Amino acid sequence: MPKEVPHDYGDPAAIAAQHAFTTNQAAVWEASRVANVANQAASDAWRGKGAKIAWESAAQREVPHDYGDPVAIAAQHKFTMDQAAGFEASRTAAVAGQAASDVWRGKGAKIAWESAAQREVPHDYGDEAAIAAQHAETMAWANSMEATRSGAVSSQAASDVWRNNGPKTAWGSAAQLPKEVPHDYGDPVAIAAQHKFTMDQAAGFEASRTAAVAGQATSDVWRGKGVKIAWEPAFLQMPPTDVPHDYGDPVAIEQQHAETMAWANKMDDTRVAKIDAQAASDVWRSQGKK
Repeated sequence: MPKEVPHDYGDPAAIAAQHAFTTNQAAVWEASRVANVANQAASDAWRGKGAKIAWESAAQREVPHDYGDPVAIAAQHKFTMDQAAGFEASRTAAVAGQAASDVWRGKGAKIAWESAAQREVPHDYGDEAAIAAQHAETMAWANSMEATRSGAVSSQAASDVWRNNGPKTAWGSAAQLPKEVPHDYGDPVAIAAQHKFTMDQAAGFEASRTAAVAGQATSDVWRGKGVKIAWEPAFLQMPPTDVPHDYGDPVAIEQQHAETMAWANKMDDTRVAKIDAQAASDVWRSQGKK
């Protein structure tokens, strides 16, 4: 947000008042400093008398360079006043520079929200050629964005024409486009075939798992027989309770099979639901103007 304009911009009386305030404040600070110096000098008169105690004999506080020295005090006073004058000169120059900048700000009618503090002048204010160039650049960008959007719409419309025409290829005949309609949308026979494929695959996985369990069970029969070699004493053998829960247990094997098939059925139900939802969505794709 724009900085607030100082109260004395372009007002000689206000500038003079501000100058007086600054110099008066510097004088007050200098008077306070001189008083502090005098008080410290009086205090130090006592410090220089009498015997020093042990803890103060080695490191006395250093006396400021101008204690009791009129020339040094005057030099310090001049330094302080010169610094204050430098600060004031810098402030006055900044005020004058801002006042010159504000000449433009005071011209022309102000709109409501910009009547108090106007923003920096953009490069094309009042320059018809610059305004026209900026307008052309803005419109060129907008036209480019619109051309891209129109192209994308046209491309999608052309793609949607295909979605509703001709026979669908077999779902496994080739790599299909990402947006191609799945082969079994709205086709009960194809849906049933997909379901059978999914269930057959799950049954194949289950048969493979069961065979692996049976093979491992047969192998484990040998593992429990004979003398153990030195590196595998009896106390390191897997206790019988650690054998997978369904080894040789028809009930447990059946339970595992049921869990596997339930998972496969859940996955297939999710797939069918997505197909139905897409099919409903595709009703809109085949309607209206392409």
